[in-house]
Amino acid sequence: MEVEGEDGGGEHEMTDVHRLLLQYFIDVHVEKEAIVRKKLGDICAYFEVTPAELEMVISTINHNMHFLWLEIRRVVDDQTGVGWYGIANTRADDVAKLATSYTEREVEFLKKLIEAIVDYGGMISASQLSNAIPPGMPKHEAKDTAAAFIADHWLCEPRSGHVSLGVRTLLELHSYITESFPDQLRECVFCHELVVLGEGCPNRKCDTQAHFHCLRRWSVGKDKGKGKGKGPLKCPSCTLDWTPGQGRSGPAQRSSADTSSSSSSSKKTIPRSEDEEEEEEEGEGEEEMVEEAEDD
Repeated sequence: MEVEGEDGGGEHEMTDVHRLLLQYFIDVHVEKEAIVRKKLGDICAYFEVTPAELEMVISTINHNMHFLWLEIRRVVDDQTGVGWYGIANTRADDVAKLATSYTEREVEFLKKLIEAIVDYGGMISASQLSNAIPPGMPKHEAKDTAAAFIADHWLCEPRSGHVSLGVRTLLELHSYITESFPDQLRECVFCHELVVLGEGCPNRKCDTQAHFHCLRRWSVGKDKGKGKGKGPLKCPSCTLDWTPGQGRSGPAQRSSADTSSSSSSSKKTIPRSEDEEEEEEEGEGEEEMVEEAEDD
C-alpha cells in the first residue's frame, strides 16, 4: 500500500503514518512508551510500510506542528521509571491552560493540590487532600474532580489512600512547577530530571536527591560490579553511605514541621516498578482515596 506523502516530500514530510499517530495522541493525551511503540508498529503494518523509528516519527510530527506551540514529549514516571509520551504546550506551562474541560474552580483545586503535594514531600493523604478543596466547592464535587484528575493522569496514586503528581502534570506543567517551587524541588543526581516523590541523601546537610527507580538501578549496578568501585553505596555528592530506602523522603528543603506532620510517608520502601506490580491492582485505591476525602 502506498502511504500518502511518503515520496518526494523531504525529511519532514508528513505521511499517513505520522497523521494517524498524531490523531492517536490527540485521543489519548498521554500513554506509556511501550504501548505507543506497539501502536506505531500496528500503524506501519496497516499501511504495509517498513516499521519506523518512534523518535524519528515524533520529530517529524513536532516539526510540522511547532507553529501551534505544541509538541509530543517524553517523560519518565517519577516513581516507577516507566516512560510515557504525550502532547504538551511549548509556549506556556500555565495551569490556566490545562484543558477546556476543567472549570476555573477545578483548575484552582489542582493548583492547591500541587502545592500541597510539594509541601508535604511529594505525596498527600485523603485528609490533606480535603484541606486543599477551594472555598465553595462541595465535597462531592471535589471527590469527582479528584477522581477525574487521577483518570486523566494529572494525579497518581503511589499507594492506597495517597496521591502524588501524575505524568501529565510532570509533562505539561514542568515549567510551572519548577518556577513555582524553586526552593523545594531538586533534580535527580543520576538522570537530572525533576524529583517529586523520591529519596534524599541521609546527610541532612546534603541537598542530593534521587528517584526511587534511579536508586534501584544504581544499587543493582553496584551489586553486579557495574558501579564505580565496590563496597557500600555512597552519595555521589557527599560520599556518605546511602542504602536505598534509608534516605530522607520528599524534597530536600522540607522543614522539620513538615517532616513530623507527614512522618507516615517517611517510613517507606522503594516502590516496585510497574512491571513488578499486578495489573489488577491498578485503580483499586482511586475509589478509596476519593471516598476518604468525601468522608473527612
